[in-house]
Amino acid sequence: MSDLKFVQPLGFGGISVERNDLAVDSGIENAVVLSLFLDARDPNAQALDEDPRGYWASEFGPVEWGSLIWTLAREKPSRALVKQIQRYAEASLQWMVRFQVVEFAKAACEFVKDRIVLEVEIKRPGKQSLTNKYALNWEEFGRSYGLAA
Repeated sequence: MSDLKFVQPLGFGGISVERNDLAVDSGIENAVVLSLFLDARDPNAQALDEDPRGYWASEFGPVEWGSLIWTLAREKPSRALVKQIQRYAEASLQWMVRFQVVEFAKAACEFVKDRIVLEVEIKRPGKQSLTNKYALNWEEFGRSYGLAA
């Protein structure tokens, strides 16, 4: 089964068009994008009396969609931030390993100029590994959540 192909050119997400038609992919790349960039429910938010956010569809299935990367939007760029983003990214992809959609899912993260660059490698059973890079303009990311970075 195919899905519409989501892409992230220059830090903006969208649906891809190829040869004047909507592009499709196997769905695994979309699963990675949704896992990384949807807002997961923050388990600490209730204790802080804050909005826990979270993707609404997570309530109806066995997968908790999204990541907690959004909770870091107030943080200044640092090595500690890069490591935490990497941990949150890897945690958001682990459902694919748990449900045996992929053999492994790894994330690497680095800060390049004003961008956080996530490199994700996944390996589906019986197929070659797939590696994609995703970039977030960190200052704009903070602004999109109404925060000053």
